[in-house]
Amino acid sequence: MKSWKQEAVILAIGMLVMGYFIKQGLDTFSGKDRVVNVKGLAEMEVPANKVTWPLMYKDLGNDLPTLYNKINTTNQTIVGFLKQKGITENEISINA
Repeated sequence: MKSWKQEAVILAIGMLVMGYFIKQGLDTFSGKDRVVNVKGLAEMEVPANKVTWPLMYKDLGNDLPTLYNKINTTNQTIVGFLKQKGITENEISINA
């Protein structure tokens, strides 16, 4: 009958080495979740020193000069209201 001692020792050492590598692989795999790499945009809060409030309104009419006068009167009313609330003339811009 043949003695299997040498083969058993080689098999045991191989299983120990394989177990060690499996453990290291699992540790490395689970350790990747603990590191965060960030590339690209970053966010941070800063105090605002400028704001844009677009105010829109619509006027309808059949007579173009009357409609222009009505739009100018409405613009003056809105600008007057904003000035009354403390907004200066150079902070207000009127667009078409």
